Amino acid sequence: MFFAHLILFLLTHLSVNADLVRDIRCTVDGDCPANAYCYKGNYTCMWQLSSMLATNLTTRKALVGQDCTSNDDCIEDAYCYTGWDNYVCECQRGLRKNSDGSKCLSSGLVGKLCTEDSDCGWGERCADDGKCGCDASHALPAPPNNESCKALLQERCDSDGDCFNKYAYCEVGYSCECINGYEIQYGSCRGAYFSRCDNNRDCADPAAVCRLVSGGFRCVCRDGYHFDEEKGACNSGSCSLDISTLRIFLLLSMAVLTKSFSSF
Repeated sequence: MFFAHLILFLLTHLSVNADLVRDIRCTVDGDCPANAYCYKGNYTCMWQLSSMLATNLTTRKALVGQDCTSNDDCIEDAYCYTGWDNYVCECQRGLRKNSDGSKCLSSGLVGKLCTEDSDCGWGERCADDGKCGCDASHALPAPPNNESCKALLQERCDSDGDCFNKYAYCEVGYSCECINGYEIQYGSCRGAYFSRCDNNRDCADPAAVCRLVSGGFRCVCRDGYHFDEEKGACNSGSCSLDISTLRIFLLLSMAVLTKSFSSF
């Protein structure tokens, strides 16, 4: 009878806490609150069974971004930040919040040993080899800037420094997007004609190359091509004249020749 009452308690009283996470979408464990994990069946957060009872019997801490009155109100590794007219929990210096603000995570843990995603830093996951690596929405820059994972295009960010692509910025603290003059191609920001570049892959037009000109390295048309302002693209061949312009040119040439002959 005791166990029957215990099961009933878990199914009813603890359902309040289940509601707190069942609607949270996730890709890795780090997206979920403490003591919860990312269930890959439908990619939603689920409480770990061993922590469900303890969660209800302990005082719930304020998440990052929630109101507080003192540091004790906030989750681990967070403090109560005093703003102009409010008090909210913020992560300690050098730490970042996860997607729902339930954890403050460090960065730069790539290569460290782990057993689950929560052992790794922001934008990281515990890989099959038991070491932290970048998750699907982040990538590790090339050396010497490979200290932490950076967000790919159209992925969540908090500042410009969070973005992986060199020609991207963090749009209103929401997602990494290409700066003006660049567009997304093959998962990268590629520049329009005369945009800054480091190599040919930085140029959007397939007929453009990255070349040193008076303004530095810029995307310009390769040899044998010219830039067509109307089409906004590099066209092959020399600058051609349309039929109307060619007809006028021929008539003027004939007039000049006629006048020249008549003067003899």
